[in-house]
Amino acid sequence: MIARSITIELGLELNQELDRASGETGHSMAELAREAIEEWLEDREDAQEALAILARNEPARSSDEVRKRLGLER
Repeated sequence: MIARSITIELGLELNQELDRASGETGHSMAELAREAIEEWLEDREDAQEALAILARNEPARSSDEVRKRLGLER
């Protein structure tokens, strides 16, 4: 994978918070920003998958029904 750099403008408050978090964690501001972007992209993908499941309009099942179906009920 080819590494690519981007430049983003942070407001003063966000910059200060990121700088503070960097000092507290020992991670660079770039590392924290990269991690935040990765987590946001994962959350976005999860949300898209959830919407696709909801769009199928399948009947809902209770957790009790699922446990019985899987043989987990005693």
